[in-house]
Amino acid sequence: MPEALAGSDLASLWLRALTSLEALPLGRRPSFMGTEAFADLRMNTVIAGYGELLGHEEAVSERAQATGAAQVPTAWVDPAPEVYAALGTYAERALAVARALIDWSGHRPDVVRAHDRAVLRALDNLSRVTRALHSIADDELAGRLPDAAQTAFLAKVVDADAPPLAPGGWYAALFTSPEAALARAEFATEWSGATGGRERAFLGAQGPRMGVFVIDNGGLPFVAAGPVARAWELTAAAGTPSSQLIARARRAAPPAWTSSWLRPQDPAPPLSLTVVDDDPRHRALIARAPLALGPVTLELLDPHGVVLSEATRPLLDRPVRFALARRVTTPPRRLRGRRGRRDPGPRYIDNTRVPDAPQTLRIRTAGFWYELPMRFARDLHITLGGAAPIDARGDELPPAR
Repeated sequence: MPEALAGSDLASLWLRALTSLEALPLGRRPSFMGTEAFADLRMNTVIAGYGELLGHEEAVSERAQATGAAQVPTAWVDPAPEVYAALGTYAERALAVARALIDWSGHRPDVVRAHDRAVLRALDNLSRVTRALHSIADDELAGRLPDAAQTAFLAKVVDADAPPLAPGGWYAALFTSPEAALARAEFATEWSGATGGRERAFLGAQGPRMGVFVIDNGGLPFVAAGPVARAWELTAAAGTPSSQLIARARRAAPPAWTSSWLRPQDPAPPLSLTVVDDDPRHRALIARAPLALGPVTLELLDPHGVVLSEATRPLLDRPVRFALARRVTTPPRRLRGRRGRRDPGPRYIDNTRVPDAPQTLRIRTAGFWYELPMRFARDLHITLGGAAPIDARGDELPPAR
């Protein structure tokens, strides 16, 4: 490992950033940074980062994003200046390598050059952002409050005025396109042979969870919240597809290093859902539970994790119908040649037969949050918590023979 850290290649620079997380920085830092839970959280970050290094090209989409959010009034930067310095060096080295490759391939078509420019722009933004975060982290450790320029920078992590599918702010500028910024960051990669020789060890990460931190390193304490990666490891047969590994990791118990900081999810409530297709404008689901669950929310998500439609209904002791919009209404059009008149008929876009069709059904109750890959032509009956499947009227189906 020391030899790997001494190099100037991109992999060595990335490893240098990860190893910088080992030691706590000197200076004024929040008290939670001295706890065992924070040490476990750092271990979680290192495992996720190492997995990214091993198999970033295999990453499948699942990145948490904050689009359409308001400007951040108060923020806190994780005081890890050595990490930001190493990431800045990584960005500058990658930028130099990319420029050399682009110069070598200058004869390529303009469409490729447009992508090249996007890569150069993202790497340059990464260098600028890491330098800014390095400066803010140094000031935090010295007990200095962020100045006006630093506050304005942190407030622009996302752009409140950007449309939902075209995120703005400096977080989105770290990517080559809006689609890349909206993509998810769930991945799986093989990293070594397991005991016995026939199985392999895999690392990966699930979708992030929201972390809540009490900042008490000076002045009045305040609470900061932000996404936290969730790394995992497991063993499986060599050649197991990434999609199967990710699905297995979702079902598996949380790894040991998350027990001190990750709140476990409540058990799945007994709930039955069946999809009915009797409304041209809505996707209807009939729900029933043997116990009163209170408010239940169902959401349809597109491939980027954006909510296409949602419905909340109280679920008591009888079947309840959830109506989720099947189609998205577009604004009425002005009729050509008829001043002041608008087309009275709304326009609809069928969001179940397009590339961005719903791919996930999210179920939320008090203390429970669940996402299920969804194909409406196939997934007609859904059961959780040992509940029996139901028909379109909400009656229990007879057991299969």
